Amino acid sequence: MYGRSIPLRLAAAAVGLLVLTCGVVAVFVTETEAGSASLLALGALVLAVAVFSDRIESIEFAGAKLGLRDLARERFELAATRERQGDHEAATVLRKQARALQRLAGTYARTRRSMRGGPERTRILDDVMRQARELAGSTDLDPSEIWTWFDQGADEARVIALGLMEGDGRLRDFFCALDAIEQPRSPFEQYYGLRVACTMVPELSELEREWLAAAISQARRSKGFGTDTSRMSVSRDISRALDEAPRANDER
Repeated sequence: MYGRSIPLRLAAAAVGLLVLTCGVVAVFVTETEAGSASLLALGALVLAVAVFSDRIESIEFAGAKLGLRDLARERFELAATRERQGDHEAATVLRKQARALQRLAGTYARTRRSMRGGPERTRILDDVMRQARELAGSTDLDPSEIWTWFDQGADEARVIALGLMEGDGRLRDFFCALDAIEQPRSPFEQYYGLRVACTMVPELSELEREWLAAAISQARRSKGFGTDTSRMSVSRDISRALDEAPRANDER
């Protein structure tokens, strides 16, 4: 895999240098500063991706993706602020959350980095999700904050957000679960998106149930889904719940 990426990186480096050169030339031969600056920025970006692609986890024009360690660091900083303000109880809670996130981040990252996919890795990652559910049940978290972790977070932050949602009904968001089913970063994320969606079926509107049914149908056609007994099993549970939900709503 790494050998095949070398030609692509060399090609990207060549393109980056070409665009960067055009930007430099444009600075001297044109009067359009915005266009020259755009060429310089684009060339530098492409060149950076080519050179450092093995170390770049994610790039966004609007900002960097937040990882679990970033979220833990923010919690520690907020705890320090609350301590200075004299709110020792809030500071204690925030530090507890930060330490839990820090532990989850370390376990998740090391497991994904050091172990091949298989039952043992899945078992460890499932235990990480169990800890996330317990964290959600033992401390007060802000729902909008968890949704932001999913929307703007790196892969591991998205997955942990789903685990927190599963552990506390207040934190659940249908559209986060739907996105994890329709556009998963990994089969693991999709599995937990399915689990969260399954818990939400009774409270969904008719339109939301239609969207979920369509997402399930699409997921089942994706590569590898049919042979994954875990995802297939939860998808069947959702289908059964969807079949029963309209009758329950009609009775009301």
